[in-house]
Amino acid sequence: MRKPNVSVPSYRHHKPSGQAVVTLSGKDHYLGPWESESSKAEYKRVLSEWLAANKTGLVSADAITSITVAELLVAYLAEAEVAYRKNGNPTSHLHNVKDAIVPLSELYAKEPVSSFGPLKLKAVREVFIGRGLCRSTINKHMRTQEH
Repeated sequence: MRKPNVSVPSYRHHKPSGQAVVTLSGKDHYLGPWESESSKAEYKRVLSEWLAANKTGLVSADAITSITVAELLVAYLAEAEVAYRKNGNPTSHLHNVKDAIVPLSELYAKEPVSSFGPLKLKAVREVFIGRGLCRSTINKHMRTQEH
């Protein structure tokens, strides 16, 4: 199976300015002071928006349709890290999201998203059942995966 030509742009140090920077579609985005919490949050935000808007310009349509579950989870977690915060602290929903995606990642990380369907979602649910989670917790985790 051919690996798609998709990579996540890195969070880098722009030494002359002392700022963090990420290059998206050939344009540098300055994020704030290097290694600061605010610059890391800004990196996650701009990366998530860039991925959601599919503004790479370098990725073929074939590569987009073959994005893996792991690549999608990286993008989703980056967005969730920013979205599920209150007063700068992670909310309980962020913890639920992270718990919910563990079996999904364990079972299907290398699978293309396009091949993921109801049968595979049921397999993920079976992992939760096997772990002895109660029905309400399983339902909460399954709803998290549907979004």
